Amino acid sequence: MPDMSARRVSVYQSDRAGLKHGSQGEAEAFGLESFDWLDAQLDTCVTAVARALTEVACSVLRTEITLETRASSLERPGGEAVPRRDVALVIRLVVQGTRSLVPVIWQLGTPSWPPASLVEDMPRELLLEVRGAAEGMPLEAPVRCPVVLDPWPASQLVHECIGHTSEADNFLEYARPAGFDVGYRWTKVPLEVVDDPLLPGFRGSYTTDDEGGPAARTRLVSEGVWVGLLHNRATAAATGAARGGNGRRVAGWRETLPRMSITYAEAGRSRVEDLIGQISEGLYCAGAWGGGSVGRQFILRPAYGRRIRDGQLTDTFVRRFDFRGDKFEALGQLAGVGNVLRMFDPAFGCDKFGQNELPVSFGAPHLYLRALDLHPIRR
Repeated sequence: MPDMSARRVSVYQSDRAGLKHGSQGEAEAFGLESFDWLDAQLDTCVTAVARALTEVACSVLRTEITLETRASSLERPGGEAVPRRDVALVIRLVVQGTRSLVPVIWQLGTPSWPPASLVEDMPRELLLEVRGAAEGMPLEAPVRCPVVLDPWPASQLVHECIGHTSEADNFLEYARPAGFDVGYRWTKVPLEVVDDPLLPGFRGSYTTDDEGGPAARTRLVSEGVWVGLLHNRATAAATGAARGGNGRRVAGWRETLPRMSITYAEAGRSRVEDLIGQISEGLYCAGAWGGGSVGRQFILRPAYGRRIRDGQLTDTFVRRFDFRGDKFEALGQLAGVGNVLRMFDPAFGCDKFGQNELPVSFGAPHLYLRALDLHPIRR
């Protein structure tokens, strides 16, 4: 059976009457739920967003809420067809900021049916992102300072820096030639990082990879030291390693690549208050905008930052900035790991070498880094 994919989308837009619907592919063949079902879920989301926004003294000029059901079927070796499906919720707002109109994006995914869990934490987190957009001042000049990352951007940092570099093809391309081999100490902090597709109930969950190999839990970092890589059949053969069950691909592509599944940093011992308390001047950063990486370089874009002064979190917001830098140097700045792990299913998948939107999951506690480089967003 050839690869197949389909999706159904319902969109609420505050400047249009009614809901907008669309679909791609053979949605009925996958049993994707009807728009009546989507409308009911979307009504719940709209209500939750409206309730959150009433708590913010600012002008939200436009609201767009997209709820999308997606499904695909990939052909495995031997002709087996393996189905995947999930739900994505994306909320886009336009907020009147201090100097200009400011976009806000909040997003989350889930493989569960129905996706009631999507809106459980949304009002509280969306409220802070809107406050950051409405009250925050844009970063004016590059700065290097201590930061505490909320679990979402902390998860993204682990994904971009450790996760992608631990994919064996990337490791062979840019890490080992630069002298960074397994056994390298990423940080003096006892950081633990794992990739585990066998955890059930996540977008990145699976028991057999797309080459037909059994999935396995791989410890990537132990006590701050690089101890494992993610392999497909080709990289395992090239390095003499055992296959790890991380050969993955997206529908329509024949080549598998070493890819992450559910990648997370385990909880440490520090309360977030104690991490913040170590900083005299710095930022607490949160939000779900995302990030990316090319070779050793990464970029991370939180939705906003809140000033830390004299070990206390203030209500002064900063926005429109990226973290950029060298992956190895950045993780070398790690100075503390929070004691509460949070896991996430991003609505958007992972992109690599043109194979985009691969379902992955990630997680982390709060992370404290002694210094990261912040750059203003000019465009």
